[in-house]
This record gives sequence, structure tokens and C-alpha cells, in this order.
Amino acid sequence: MEESEPRDVASLQKKAKQIQRNMHRLKVEMAADRLGFPVGKPRKMTFAQAQAKRRRFMVQAAEFMITAVLFVGACAWLYQWWLARQGA
Repeated sequence: MEESEPRDVASLQKKAKQIQRNMHRLKVEMAADRLGFPVGKPRKMTFAQAQAKRRRFMVQAAEFMITAVLFVGACAWLYQWWLARQGA
């Protein structure tokens, strides 16, 4: 029995590593699918649909960046205006 136990442990460790690799692969595929990049098995989306999804994501990212820059600019202008009012 003692000789069979290490073999069982080794096979269990091998199975555990295989499961971990599969989980990592699935997580990467899910993240890529969310961003519209076709990775792994073919999905239900066509290339044009994936391209539209990527374009939509990029437009949203650009809108966020523009909004953030405008907000920071408005805060900076308001701060400068406040400093000018304090000095007068």
C-alpha cells in the first residue's frame, strides 16, 4: 500500500495542475471575449460583430478619457479662479 500511495498523490497532483491550466485558459478566453477578441474556440460572434464590439469598447474608453481631461481642466480652472478671488 505504501508504494501505491505516492503514485496516487502524483496522479492527483498532475490532475490538479491540469485543472488549474484549464481554469486559467478559460479565464483568459472569458476576458478576451469580453473585450471582443476571438481567442480559443470559435464563438457565436462573427468577425464583424467582434470588430463592432471592439470599436464600441474603444469609443467608450475615448469618451471616458475626454471626460476625465475636461473634468480635471474644469477643476484646475476653478482652483485658479478661487486663488484669484482670495488675493483680491
